[in-house]
Amino acid sequence: MSLNKIMTNDFYIYINQLQPSQLFINEKKLKSVQKWIDPKNHNYDAVPIKEFGEKIVLTDGHTRTLSVYMSGQSHIKVHWDHDELDTDLYLKCIDLCLHNNITSILDLKDRVLTDEDYTKKWINLCRSLEV
Repeated sequence: MSLNKIMTNDFYIYINQLQPSQLFINEKKLKSVQKWIDPKNHNYDAVPIKEFGEKIVLTDGHTRTLSVYMSGQSHIKVHWDHDELDTDLYLKCIDLCLHNNITSILDLKDRVLTDEDYTKKWINLCRSLEV
């Protein structure tokens, strides 16, 4: 699946087409986002995506994406992420997701952790992968 990467403006994509790059969602952050996000009015910043091989990957905005999905929306506002990223780290994270059968944000709806558990299980894992 290749989208026109020359696009610099925000555009919309089906949520289920996006490959997550993280294993968990922080419950505290999700509750906070759900208080202010109104996906029907698209009052949120577009989530950044990059193409890795055949996959369109969320590089950030997993919580916003899950919140939009949970509100019943099938599309989300995105933009191409032009930031320099640690490609090796992202590839490791994508591999972890695939190994854990996480191929869509829908797979994260049952992987919401408390703030403390999120730090223990995800943030600490990310730090260990950076080495």
